[in-house]
Amino acid sequence: MVSIRKFIILFGMIFLLVGCSDDVIEVHENVNLDLATDTLQVLDILDKAIKSGNQPNEKDQNVLDTYLAKYRPLYEDDYLENINNDIFIFTESGITSLNQNITLDSGKENMEALKISITNYIKNGDTITSSYAIVNDDDGFQISETSEIERDEFIKVYNILINGVNENLKAINANDIKAPEKDGELYWQNIHQSDVHIEVKYDKKGSIHGYHMAITEDFDSKIIYALAMNEALELDTDIFIEALEEVIHIQDGLKTIEYDINNYNVSMLDSRELGFFIFNFDKTGHLN
Repeated sequence: MVSIRKFIILFGMIFLLVGCSDDVIEVHENVNLDLATDTLQVLDILDKAIKSGNQPNEKDQNVLDTYLAKYRPLYEDDYLENINNDIFIFTESGITSLNQNITLDSGKENMEALKISITNYIKNGDTITSSYAIVNDDDGFQISETSEIERDEFIKVYNILINGVNENLKAINANDIKAPEKDGELYWQNIHQSDVHIEVKYDKKGSIHGYHMAITEDFDSKIIYALAMNEALELDTDIFIEALEEVIHIQDGLKTIEYDINNYNVSMLDSRELGFFIFNFDKTGHLN
């Protein structure tokens, strides 16, 4: 069991102070002091790497690796709560982007915005509000708070599953999540577009309608992503595999199959001859 002694909130003080570069940052009482101190150190390293255009040196990389090794087990075991949980998720996404050379090409502004946002979270103790929750002022669409929590929990579990299988598999990066876009009666939010395409579907009230995955190439090596999505939604793996085997062996006509399970309608469309394989996990309460 990982010790959580260092992660007890220090009550009785409204603010604590920690250093970040040449500045002194106020730490809100809801934010863990150790996490805040380590996070600000990580942000300085990320900022330095982005501005220089170079990967971190060995010493700095060791700090980043130590940060992940220290806090990821606590995050996975739900020891980090509320704002502390969010601070880790967003800081981890910055480290991941840097390690994948994503931000070295075009991410100076994004990294600066990330640093400012996380610093404000540490100072104010506010739960992170998604900047991609609203489509536009004219439309008025907004993802409900319940759906944001559900989506973020799905991403958390999905990433744990993916990282547990192979660290080289690409998890969902919070920085890559897009604003929802209306298509017909639904709003589609792209949350991952790398090895596979993953979208969350919402109804006009901002409630989650379902989840969508498209595998566009190398199906055999990427089916693990679909299995992870099924598992993250706590659906039966054996039934999923049986349906998958059935649909890929359809000889004539449209290669599609669907079934209902645990309040979800799961559908598969095998159209690899056209370059894609589609999976939909739609909540049955939203189906006509």
